[in-house]
Amino acid sequence: MGMEKIRHLVVLMLENRSFDNMVGYVYADKDNHPPINIPPPAPGAPTTYDGLSDPAANSDFWNPGNANFFGNPPANPQKIPVTGLVTDFRMPSPDPGEEFVHITSQLFGPKVTAPAQTDPHQMKGFALDYGSLKNCTPANIMQCYGAAQVPVITTLAQS
Repeated sequence: MGMEKIRHLVVLMLENRSFDNMVGYVYADKDNHPPINIPPPAPGAPTTYDGLSDPAANSDFWNPGNANFFGNPPANPQKIPVTGLVTDFRMPSPDPGEEFVHITSQLFGPKVTAPAQTDPHQMKGFALDYGSLKNCTPANIMQCYGAAQVPVITTLAQS
């Protein structure tokens, strides 16, 4: 029935985890240059992985901890950086909000109106939204697993 043509089957199940949370650091030790890209890069161009940097280094990825960052005019951000190497494997606990209002806030910040597609605040509301939930610390949602902490998922991603 065609089963003989199947060479590989990969099943990856994640619940309430972002891509960066689980495999953001998968190629950090290779300066985010995987062995191959699909589709391949332009001839002569290096392979790239839009991942996170070295967990020990300061991260360029952050979310603001102050709601007035989304104001008009916007205030300077109080940066909550992505941190590598989760210290509690139950994080995030409790789970982030999954309802529409929370997803919108996580993606675009605490706004009442729909944002424009060119809004510079996209993907900057995770920490504030998580902090708005009961018993949640905003910085906890910014923790990510290092490649050595999730060896099976890392191996699957690299294969």
